[in-house]
Amino acid sequence: MLRVILQPRGACREALHSDTLFGLLCWAVRQVYGNARLEELLAGFAAGEPPFLLSSAFPYRAGDNDAPVWFLPMPRLPRDAGWGPETEAVRKEFGTCAWIPWELFGRLAAGQTSLSRIAGEGTWRHWRPPELRVQLRPRARIDRLSGTTDQSGRLFASPEMHVLNGGLYFLVDGAASGWLEGAVAFLNDFGWGGQNSAGLSHFAARLEPSAPLPAPPRPARLMTLSLYHPRADELAALRHPEARYELVRRKGKVGGHFLHTPELDTPDFWKRAVMMVAPGSTFPPLPGHRWYGDNPVVKGHADGLPFQVQQYGYALTAGMLAAEGE
Repeated sequence: MLRVILQPRGACREALHSDTLFGLLCWAVRQVYGNARLEELLAGFAAGEPPFLLSSAFPYRAGDNDAPVWFLPMPRLPRDAGWGPETEAVRKEFGTCAWIPWELFGRLAAGQTSLSRIAGEGTWRHWRPPELRVQLRPRARIDRLSGTTDQSGRLFASPEMHVLNGGLYFLVDGAASGWLEGAVAFLNDFGWGGQNSAGLSHFAARLEPSAPLPAPPRPARLMTLSLYHPRADELAALRHPEARYELVRRKGKVGGHFLHTPELDTPDFWKRAVMMVAPGSTFPPLPGHRWYGDNPVVKGHADGLPFQVQQYGYALTAGMLAAEGE
């Protein structure tokens, strides 16, 4: 497994979810290695044999002696037996924590501790994950024909996310050596998201080996680190009483700076919206499942395009055992 470390060079346009990162990497592969290499990768996803899995981007903080502290999403779990009426105030305060340090998540996943125990110890008040501060940036609307502001002089605001006291990283599992390095180098020059031509979404990215995610032989539940699009035969896991998840509606645009196709010279550039399961959601594993999720086609031949547009929806998961007392 590889970790791609994103050191901010400034603000970024939006949070980098797994589907956004997938799209960026695919365009980079096409630019660097050609369309045939990209189609080869996409064919594996379409066939249900993903050549790699990736997570959304999570924060890290530079620790003592420049040793980073990596954070993962706080897992959504059923309330364990350690919570009582006397700890209700602590539970509510602890519930504001969005992130958990990697090492502590490993103990939680191994069943060596529980959320109530972690909350009771109180050390979570000193975790100090990087702050992801979103601000609105005022901008002027430009007339594309005249190259100036239109007569109304309308202003609008677009959000910017600043990562304070650290940076971001994401995980890639199964990527063949070679193409990922080239794609990351290309995106370091081009940009890692929206409004990159306006100076946003630029990172100095580098790759390094990552410790494996927890994967016990018989996990009680799985936690997704990606935006996960469950297949029809996987919905039973989400209907299970022990499942805890959040749904996210995703809708994006086809193309970008790289795409110049006459077939897309139309105002209908939106992909179809899809509902996805958010990172940090947990659900029981299903027998015989090696992969979870799929890449739904959100625009393609039925819309008159010469290709099928895939939305990344496979889940990179961590296995978790039940903590004592659950």
